[in-house]
Amino acid sequence: MYTQKDADFLLEYIREHYAQPLTTDHLSRLLHICKTQLFALCKEYFSQSPLQLVIRRRLEVARELLVSTDDPISQIARLSGFGDAHYFCKAFKRFYQLSPTAYRQSHHQPPI
Repeated sequence: MYTQKDADFLLEYIREHYAQPLTTDHLSRLLHICKTQLFALCKEYFSQSPLQLVIRRRLEVARELLVSTDDPISQIARLSGFGDAHYFCKAFKRFYQLSPTAYRQSHHQPPI
């Protein structure tokens, strides 16, 4: 089965490797469990699917970049692990209820 240690390891791995392609196949192999067990672990410990955890981490990174840099949205999408800027914008708006541009305008802190 799986433990809190497995859940912590998974979360830390996603936290550090968010910009890489992360699939359920890859994550389950990493933990030496089948995909069904991966989904069960994520549901039990995080109440989310594995890919929801990945997307949430990517969106957190993107949000930080939006407020701390002047990088173009397409570059922020790429740096935060989204291969497609259009999908990034849709996911960002669904999660934060603002487009990346609107979020930046209302929260931007220019670099010092």
